[in-house]
Amino acid sequence: MAASDRYIICVDLNAFYPSCEELCEPALKGKPHAVIMSDQKKGNITKGVVSSCSYEARKYGVKSAMALSKA
Repeated sequence: MAASDRYIICVDLNAFYPSCEELCEPALKGKPHAVIMSDQKKGNITKGVVSSCSYEARKYGVKSAMALSKA
């Protein structure tokens, strides 16, 4: 393989899941929000971990792998 046959691609997936949620729920666009991982049922979540968050949420200090109680 010649050096000219190589490609380097950089894909920003930091806010991938929140972006997917914005496609399903357009009202979230431009607002701080996060996608949470939890073993609890929807609507009754009291504990979990931030899977990913929007860039707007990051301005408030929310980060991936942060406990829901701290986020």
